Amino acid sequence: MRLGFRIGVATAAAVLVVIGILALRATHHLQGIWTVLLVAVLLCAVPISRSLSRRILLGGALMLGWTQVLWWLPLNRALDRSGILLALLAAGLTAWAIIARPQGGVLRALLPRTRWTDIAPLGAAVAGVVYTLPFLRSPNDASTLNVLLKSGWDHVAHYAMYAWYAGGGDLTGTFAAMPDGSTVTFDNYPTGYHMTAAALGGLVTGPGATPGPRSYGIAIALMLIATVVVIAAAIAQLPALRVRPALVLPLAALPVTGYLLGPGTVSFASGFPNFVFACALVGIAGAIAITGARTFSPLTIFALSGLVVATAHSWLLLVPLTSLAFAAVLVPFSRARYRQSRAKVILALAGVLAGVAGVVVALVVSFRVLNGATLAAGGSGGFDATSLIGVCLASAGLAIVGFLRWRERRSRTAWLRAAVVAAVPLLALAMLAVIGLQQVRSTGHVSYYFEKLAAATVLVGLVTIPVGAVYAFGAARRRTRVLWWVAAVTATGVVVQAFGYVGPTASSINSAIAPGLHYRADASALMGVSEESMRMIRASDVSRQHGGRTIYLAVLPADPLPRLADQWHLSLGGVWTHATDRPGALLDMTGLASPDARDKLPARVAAMLEAEPSFSVVVAPDLYMEIRDGVPAQYRSRVLTWTL
Repeated sequence: MRLGFRIGVATAAAVLVVIGILALRATHHLQGIWTVLLVAVLLCAVPISRSLSRRILLGGALMLGWTQVLWWLPLNRALDRSGILLALLAAGLTAWAIIARPQGGVLRALLPRTRWTDIAPLGAAVAGVVYTLPFLRSPNDASTLNVLLKSGWDHVAHYAMYAWYAGGGDLTGTFAAMPDGSTVTFDNYPTGYHMTAAALGGLVTGPGATPGPRSYGIAIALMLIATVVVIAAAIAQLPALRVRPALVLPLAALPVTGYLLGPGTVSFASGFPNFVFACALVGIAGAIAITGARTFSPLTIFALSGLVVATAHSWLLLVPLTSLAFAAVLVPFSRARYRQSRAKVILALAGVLAGVAGVVVALVVSFRVLNGATLAAGGSGGFDATSLIGVCLASAGLAIVGFLRWRERRSRTAWLRAAVVAAVPLLALAMLAVIGLQQVRSTGHVSYYFEKLAAATVLVGLVTIPVGAVYAFGAARRRTRVLWWVAAVTATGVVVQAFGYVGPTASSINSAIAPGLHYRADASALMGVSEESMRMIRASDVSRQHGGRTIYLAVLPADPLPRLADQWHLSLGGVWTHATDRPGALLDMTGLASPDARDKLPARVAAMLEAEPSFSVVVAPDLYMEIRDGVPAQYRSRVLTWTL
């Protein structure tokens, strides 16, 4: 067939694939967890490399980096963006198979070459599923909400951002005036993580589904699984491990364990999944750049640019680290490495410009909070100084040795690239020093952003140190294969204990169990439906009916703090704006959340209704008559409840 004819056939076939997939999505025949597995299979089939792990790394980076762009556009709220992404992926593969006519056949090109090292991303996927199983198996919204309520306060904000995009909202809409005249509460927060999570959540729930805590729990679980799988693939794809594949087990186990059971799970459980995601992107960028064959490979540039953009739209403070990891592809600088065809240079420069534009968008979104006061805000909760020191010492040692070996001129340039990647945590250390000094000067002590960046330094180092070390030292001389596997399995068993005990539990060692196991056990126990979570879901229904002009008074035993409960009832109702959030300041009254304080409630409700004339107060049916009869007659119609 002539090329023109093949292009015509490919176009027609791609259109049919798109129509078929969107039709299946519209009739709810293409949704659920298995749809996510279908996307994973299609990504692994994209012939961007012969190696499976390399395909996972590059395909995962492109997906995690650029998926969010579809939510930047002001499209119809009813549009199935997740289905469009799936359709475009399948249609692109179909068109390529018809046009390319690869040597050796289409099937051979689509099937990646597998090696023993590919056991790492597979093992990471299994570990991620096991860890997040309570969220993946959650039976309803109330069960997941109960876990989120009793984990960390910030879950409510990230749920609100996810629900906005999963419900059809877009980036431009976050700056538009809502019916109450104000904007949504997260209009100055980078939300790239939540857009990508909405894409995965949409694959599971299908088009038109109303987002809720259960879909959010599934989405963040899938995001964490995808993150650790790509991290493991980043290590497994290193060329040196092809000779010694057994080494991939302990090397990949270190970051995967750190993200699932160590410092990663501490942040994840506390309500900062976007932060964990951004930390992982830095290490993934280093792994792609360090093995980039050519500076102006358009695919590599677009993957790296996407990671920089995703970092900027997830946790802006880490952009310098991702950019430095990106710089590893630029060294050593020589004219010979830049001799590419004009088309490749144009495509590569387009990738760079796209990355710059994406970062600019993040800066525009966050412009109002980019100041010293933001960096100094927040309390102090402490950080793991031991892990931070260990990561910085290991990074410094590898960076120094790499630079010195490269200066000898007798070693490969691998040492210089390894030194650049290893220096990423050192840049974070320098940023820590600057932020710490600024905070001490402003408040007299280090606070929130210093501690978060310290945690980020550890999480980033868990990926960059193994990647840099393997790339620099290369493969060892072949030895007896069985002995190497035995040694690797033993080393892996030791590595997984790095952040706490992992194994059969016993009462005598419960305090030493890894944080991730503690959180998983707690999440499983909390998945039963609780009265307090059901009350908040009911209150959110009332809030939705009144356009968010309500204040939820949660003061029954076991209720969360009143201020947190009010934020949840607004976010669950999809009406959390700056205007509806303002009256919640009246709920900073922890002393009312006890049975002996019930006699104070009518007077406090009357004071709130007087202070906010356009708002009503939502109370549980248990308290409705008591409060309604206790307030002045002119306020009684503004005391609301729900039907049991």
